[in-house]
Amino acid sequence: LSTINNGLAHRGPDASGISHDNFVALAHRRLSIIDLSSEANQPMVCDTGSINIVFNGEIYNFSEIRKELEKDFSFRTDHSDTETIIFAYKKWGIDAIKRFRGMFSIAIYDREMERVYLMRDRLGKKPLYYCSAGDKIWFASEIYPILNAKVIDKRINDEAIYHYLSLFTINAPNTFFKGVYKLEAGHYLCIDRSGMKDM
Repeated sequence: LSTINNGLAHRGPDASGISHDNFVALAHRRLSIIDLSSEANQPMVCDTGSINIVFNGEIYNFSEIRKELEKDFSFRTDHSDTETIIFAYKKWGIDAIKRFRGMFSIAIYDREMERVYLMRDRLGKKPLYYCSAGDKIWFASEIYPILNAKVIDKRINDEAIYHYLSLFTINAPNTFFKGVYKLEAGHYLCIDRSGMKDM
């Protein structure tokens, strides 16, 4: 996992982190923008250890969301939008994403429910790719970490090539590679022991 994560060093040169248990492993490369302190490093775990998150992007309205949440939660960072996402999820569940204004791809691991949510902003500014291989689901902000994990055969998606040559674009969930998908803008995936659902 660390080798795959290091393959994304160009996306986040400021910090690197990995967390895992028997159900989920999360890795992150950080580009520090809003909160430069190490307290805002990822994967970030909430105060009780029940919520774990990796997040790419910016939540533009996180300050106003945080003010609302400060009545119920004690923040350890000065102004981390990542921590705001965690507490927003703790208060409102998956409906928290309806409050976020920004560009983002987010993975939230709810340990108590043994459930992972993958979510993407409404305009699709931040990409999120995923694939299912055996009994595991892999995801990343780029395709190549998934391919470099060698969990699936690298095969060209002929239909995607056709669309690209015809329309100069490939509509999600298709990608250039068979078996690798792009989460659609404004969608989220729910992953648990029963499988994966696109919402």
